[in-house]
Amino acid sequence: MKTLAFLLLLLPGIAFAQEKDGISFLKDKSWAETLALAKTENKLIFVDVYTDWCGPCKTMDAEVFPKKTVGDQFNAAFINYKLDAEKGEGPVIAKKYIVKSYPNYLFINGDGVLVYRSTSAMSAGEFLNVAKNALLEAKQEQTVVQLDELYASRKADKEFMYAYVGRRTVLRLDNADLLDEYISLLNEQEQGDIKNLQLILDNGMFLAKNLQLGISLATLKKHKDKFSLLKQSYKEEISGIENTAIETTLRKAIAKKDEKLLAQVMVLKKSSKNSPFNNKETTQLAYYFGTNQTDRYIGFAKNYANNFLLKFSTDTLAKWDHKTYTKQLDYLKNSPTFKGNPTEEAEQYKHSQTIQLTNAIHTIAKNFSAKASAPADLKLAAKWLDYVSTITGKDTVYYENVIPVYMQTYATLQYKIGNKKTAISKMEEMLAQLKNPQVTTYFTPFIDKMKANEKL
Repeated sequence: MKTLAFLLLLLPGIAFAQEKDGISFLKDKSWAETLALAKTENKLIFVDVYTDWCGPCKTMDAEVFPKKTVGDQFNAAFINYKLDAEKGEGPVIAKKYIVKSYPNYLFINGDGVLVYRSTSAMSAGEFLNVAKNALLEAKQEQTVVQLDELYASRKADKEFMYAYVGRRTVLRLDNADLLDEYISLLNEQEQGDIKNLQLILDNGMFLAKNLQLGISLATLKKHKDKFSLLKQSYKEEISGIENTAIETTLRKAIAKKDEKLLAQVMVLKKSSKNSPFNNKETTQLAYYFGTNQTDRYIGFAKNYANNFLLKFSTDTLAKWDHKTYTKQLDYLKNSPTFKGNPTEEAEQYKHSQTIQLTNAIHTIAKNFSAKASAPADLKLAAKWLDYVSTITGKDTVYYENVIPVYMQTYATLQYKIGNKKTAISKMEEMLAQLKNPQVTTYFTPFIDKMKANEKL
C-alpha cells in the first residue's frame, strides 16, 4: 500500500497536471486531403467532432487529448482531425455520419467508410480502449457500425444476434439489454447450449460488467451444473457474477431514474446488520446521490452515518480485522501457488474491515462537500472526518494512502464553512508529516487554490 497508484484510484474527480506531447491534430487540411492522406498511409482517421459550446468537448481538450500516453497511441495509429460541427465543412460531414451528440469520435478509413464510433467525455484509459476497439474493427469484414445498422431489420435472427452480441462483447460495449433480447429469442434447450452460457458469462465477468438482472442471469443460474465447463479468464463464482449484475442494474436505475429497477436491486441487497458496508442503505444512498435527490440524500445519509456507521466500537472493529487477517494468513500459508512471504502479504489485511468503515464515512462526507450547502451539514461531515482521523492516526503507515484523500475532503468542508486557515494548515501539516514528494506535488495546487480564495 505504499504506491501513489492506489491513492490516485480514489481520486477520479481530480484532474492531474497536464502532460505534453498529446494528440497532434492536422492543421490546414481539407477533408478531401485528409481522406487521401489516410489512403496513402493506410491509416484510420480519428475525427474529434466538437462544437464551441460543448462542455465535455472542452474537458477532453484540457484533460485527455494532451496526455502523452494518449498522444503516443493516437499519433502512431491514426491521422487525427478536428471537426467543428457548426463551421466550414463540419455541418456536411457531421450530417453524412449522423452525428447527433458531442463530442463524437469517428474512426473513418481512406475510402470514407465509418469503421467505429464513440461519444462523450471519458478518462484517458477509457479513451485508449476506444482506440483499441477502432483498430480491431478496422480488421473486420463487417464493422460493428454496420452491424448496428443491420440490427433493426435482423433482431429476430438468432444467428445474427449471436454474432452481433458476441462482437460487442469483445469490444466491451454496453450489452445488457441486447444480451437479454438475444437469450429471449432462444428456446430452453438453446439457452442451455455452452456457447450461449459462455456468452452470458463473458458479459458477466467483472472486467465486462455488461450483465444485468434478467433472463440472461437467470439462465446462467439455471444451468449452474455447466458453469465449470465455461472458460474464464478470472475464476469467479456465480455469486460473483450475480453481484456484478446487481451493480450493473443499479447503475442503469440511476441513469434512467428508474425506481422499478432500483426495487429489483433492493430485493437482493442485504440489510446493514448482515452486510455492514454494502447493503440496502448504501444502495439507497447511491440512488439518491446519483439521481441528484440532494435533500433525500442528506437526510438519509445523516441517519445512516450517525446511527449506524459511527456506532461500531473499536473492539468490534479490531475483532473483525483480526478474523479477516487470520483467515487470509492461513490461506496464504496453505496455498500451493503462493510463493511470497505470507505474513508480509497478509499485512494489507491488518485493518481491512476498519478501512471499509473509514471509506464509507469518507464517501458520505465527500458527497456532503459536493452537495450540502447548510453550514450545519458541512460541520457535521467535518466532525465525522475528525472521527476518521482519530482511527487512521493510530496506524499512519497502514493508512498512508488514504489519509491525504480524507484530509482533502476535510479541508474542503472547512474551506466551505469559512475556516480557510484551518483548511490550509491541516493540509500543510499532513504533507509535512507524510514527507512524500509525489503526494506533495499532487496536493500543492489544491492548497494554492485555497490561498488564492478560488472555488474548489
